[in-house]
Amino acid sequence: MVSIDDAAKKIVASYGSVVFLDTCVLLDVIRAPIRETLPIGTVEAASRLALALSQPQGNVGVVVGSLVGQEWHDHFKSVNDEVSRFIEHIDDCIGRIDFSLGRLGVTVGAPAFVPHQLADRLADLSQLILNQSIQLDDSPEIRLKAIDRLYAGRPPARKDGQLKDCQILEECLAVAVQIRAAGFPGPVVYCTSNTRDYGEPNRLDGGFAAELQSIAVTYTTNLPWAVTALGI
Repeated sequence: MVSIDDAAKKIVASYGSVVFLDTCVLLDVIRAPIRETLPIGTVEAASRLALALSQPQGNVGVVVGSLVGQEWHDHFKSVNDEVSRFIEHIDDCIGRIDFSLGRLGVTVGAPAFVPHQLADRLADLSQLILNQSIQLDDSPEIRLKAIDRLYAGRPPARKDGQLKDCQILEECLAVAVQIRAAGFPGPVVYCTSNTRDYGEPNRLDGGFAAELQSIAVTYTTNLPWAVTALGI
């Protein structure tokens, strides 16, 4: 875990662009094959980002809030299991279709997806990005800002309370403020697919939009969009 101050210094010294990812975006890498609402290019974008992070002289930094790692570990197994069950169901359906066609004299040859362990491969890709990210340390000062954000009802706060999301955002904003103050000129991107709490890109809360604009942070709602904004 890295302090906000140290994270900002590392970004300014080492990277030309930076993206802040929340938990749902990392889990979307695993969910991509079974969520029709996710762009078809999600896995490709994750692979491109992972490749950029693996380069010895990499120019892209990924930052995640202090709660993201634990949230990912709390949820990845259930997401992985959901994807595995879906693929098993698809294999069963394809097998039934192939069998029925065979009884009608049509030979197709049904593919089987389960042996390729797609869910596990995607979980590994998601975790690779997480492991290569700058993971921020918890900060009492930022927790207080998150509470203020929650009580003020500013996105991603809701009436039923989203303190964790508020803390993740406040940590990332704190880093963004510092790197912009230090003269960081490159793209700074915030990526979340949680549009229910943050808002749709074309209908952002006015105060939240101004907050992002003041430090030149690009708001994106899926990984392909974020990777494009980073220029990779």
